[in-house]
Amino acid sequence: MTVEDRSHRDVELNPRSHPKGASDYDNSSKSAPWSTIRKNALLGMAEQKLINDIPRLVGPGNFANLGHARGGSAVLLGVGILEQGHTDSKIYSVDINFDGMKKKNELMDKYGVRGLIQPCKGSTTEFAAELKGLEFVFTFIDADHTYNSVVRDFEAWSPLIKKGGLVAFHDTHQEFSHQAVSACVVGLQGWKEREDLHVQTIRVFEKV
Repeated sequence: MTVEDRSHRDVELNPRSHPKGASDYDNSSKSAPWSTIRKNALLGMAEQKLINDIPRLVGPGNFANLGHARGGSAVLLGVGILEQGHTDSKIYSVDINFDGMKKKNELMDKYGVRGLIQPCKGSTTEFAAELKGLEFVFTFIDADHTYNSVVRDFEAWSPLIKKGGLVAFHDTHQEFSHQAVSACVVGLQGWKEREDLHVQTIRVFEKV
């Protein structure tokens, strides 16, 4: 198995202004998980609010979180699912590294979402092939941010997303990610840019 390069998390790649990003996001969540999960999410506050609100926007179904890291994004999705009462939904959270699983489990247990989250250890493209029999309402692309990896993740996971489902790309202020999004999905037939959901460095597209 090829090991993905995660060094981008330690190097800032040509930061750019987000094209249409809002500075905040209006989320009606009563539990406000972002107030205590900040250090585990690797997301800005407004980005956390958006990810937490995704289950309300897309409804029940399967969710893919590419890049589990500390587990914050998966937990935010899980809390949003619980708030909507969609307990038959499932989050497939993929990463090549699940070291420190005790702490990750403690975080999931703290918010009561461990039963919703299926950790998937391996490469994102391998799991796209393994889960090809499933249909997804949302995929969050936040794993390796190199150009080729972002493009491969979209090409591997986009066929699994149902019509009306969403794909979100994180860290689009990084030059490699920005270029990859521009090349693989902007203007692509069958996909519509959801500028109303662009928050900070997250860009969102809907399958139409």
